[in-house]
Amino acid sequence: MVEIARLSVFAIFMILAAHVAWRRTRAAVNVFLAYTIGASVAIGVTQLDAWPFSTYRLANQTWAGHANDTWTKVRFFAVDAREREWELDPEVFAPLHLVSMQFYFRDVYPKLSAGDRIDLGRFLMRRAEASRRAIREDRWFGNERLLGPLAAPDWSLYARHRAAPADPYVAVRVVREFWKPAERLNDPRAFTRNIILEFRG
Repeated sequence: MVEIARLSVFAIFMILAAHVAWRRTRAAVNVFLAYTIGASVAIGVTQLDAWPFSTYRLANQTWAGHANDTWTKVRFFAVDAREREWELDPEVFAPLHLVSMQFYFRDVYPKLSAGDRIDLGRFLMRRAEASRRAIREDRWFGNERLLGPLAAPDWSLYARHRAAPADPYVAVRVVREFWKPAERLNDPRAFTRNIILEFRG
């Protein structure tokens, strides 16, 4: 029964979208928008996925703790010759998602052999340097290399990082940051970090 309801949600969405394309009237658009908003609210309240509406359970880790609980996040940087860090743009990892890479370093990386860790460092270094050149040359890269600004993002809430140095990177660095929301609210610099991987090449 639930699967039939999910199919109905999708079918109605497609019918209304086709109606907009066929009629091209403001009324058709308004009905489509009203349905989309209503379905999104219903999905949010019931916490039941019904594609294309989703609660994004893979990306949403519901936090039921306290402001003094410790949070953590994996971040990716490249390092220039002056030892300045440049945060890597999420498109560096395409077609992999940034969240997938974060989970990889949390769950898989600790089990890798020394040789595999070196290979991984080389891979990240190649990707980082390729993205640096693309940014400096004002070229699209990652999933955007074919469609440019028309490419659909993996996740619209990723922070983008489009700055890069003129000279090649000398290292890549993967770090895990730790903080408590109550402390960081008062001081954005109130966090600690551990280096998970640093590769120089």
